[in-house]
Amino acid sequence: MYQLFLYIALFIGIIPFWVLIYKNREFSFKQPIVPFIWLTFIASLYESVGTLLLQLDTSYWFRFYPLVEFSALYYFFYRLIKPKNKALYGVFLVLFVLVYGYSIFYWKKYDDTLFPDAITTTFLTLFVFFGAIQWVKNLFEKMHISNLWKNDSFYFISGFTIYYSSTFLFFLLSDLIFSSNLYYYDYSFVNVLATLILRVLLIIGVWNMNRN
Repeated sequence: MYQLFLYIALFIGIIPFWVLIYKNREFSFKQPIVPFIWLTFIASLYESVGTLLLQLDTSYWFRFYPLVEFSALYYFFYRLIKPKNKALYGVFLVLFVLVYGYSIFYWKKYDDTLFPDAITTTFLTLFVFFGAIQWVKNLFEKMHISNLWKNDSFYFISGFTIYYSSTFLFFLLSDLIFSSNLYYYDYSFVNVLATLILRVLLIIGVWNMNRN
């Protein structure tokens, strides 16, 4: 069951990109979500071919991925919310550079691939929650969206919130899980299922982008 959902999640990861191309008929970065769609597409291809098929060493990929992941999320929320107080986003940017730098230092010094994941994922989760709260706050202040079910940002933010809140504990407790094999497949299944939900919501969101 775990393998089946993993393969489905990887396959579905390439669909938002093709829906984006079909809907826009061009390679445009006008929409805030586009960089994240590209990242999901590339990650799905790499993990399918590089990890599962060729069984390449993924340690460098998983060290590089949080950097581009945060960049895509930062671009999405900054462009979507257009914050009046840009200093807060500047603080998040500086903090991420520090957190990411520390995770690379820890990984190189101790050859540890679990703790760096935990600290970067924790920061990404906090940033996503911050951005989601800002979006909801703006939504209630402006009240300019009559139907959330037809709004692409609703699906994107819902997907981010579900994914990062679901996988947060998995990465935070990764050392304990891997060292003791305690419910490893249960936690891994939650991670895969959350990834699948995120990618399905990305597809729905991209499909709705031109309907706002």
